[in-house]
Amino acid sequence: MKKILHFSARIFAILMIMLAVGLPPGTAIPSDKLPSGDFVPDMLPDDPVVIGTSTQIYLGIPVNAWYGYSFSQTLYLQSELNVQDKVIERVGYHYAGSTVGLDFQIEIWMSHTQLTELTQTVQLTDFIKVYDGTWVCNPGTAFSSVEIDPFYYNNQDNLIITVIEKKPGYTSSSDVFYATPTEAGNNWCIGLWNDGSAYNPNNLPAANTI
Repeated sequence: MKKILHFSARIFAILMIMLAVGLPPGTAIPSDKLPSGDFVPDMLPDDPVVIGTSTQIYLGIPVNAWYGYSFSQTLYLQSELNVQDKVIERVGYHYAGSTVGLDFQIEIWMSHTQLTELTQTVQLTDFIKVYDGTWVCNPGTAFSSVEIDPFYYNNQDNLIITVIEKKPGYTSSSDVFYATPTEAGNNWCIGLWNDGSAYNPNNLPAANTI
């Protein structure tokens, strides 16, 4: 079983991340994202780890199904991750609605960062796009997830994940996701949505804190 992580912030969707030990052979990851020194690739599974939990629901994150287009960015602290020599292989969120087979078209971008709070949009210049495609959500206890291009987490910096939803049209305000609040003053999530046009990953607009 691969490692699973659930994150919490000021308020944002509980996130599932599956990781494997080491780096898969032949993975195309920029050299500045790789660990230094001797490092032997190893895809052995790891035990699950859970960070954060909540039954609270929220409409706007990681995507806002009630609007045509949306994007969100969330900061995850190293102290919460704390996983050594791992690659992230799968990302998922816990859908809290009742629609079966609810599908989105999303992009997922990841980046290491030394930021300790997130109060404004971070442009994707230093990010890696790890997924671009369909994401299908279903009700129930399981997380709705997608397999991504492996992203090596260095366990030194914090991590930002950007989710851009770009499928035209909207569904229902009842299509929400489970979220976790944190103490007042912890701004670790931003988001924005509209009905006019999809967001350009090369020039994201100013978003609001969530």
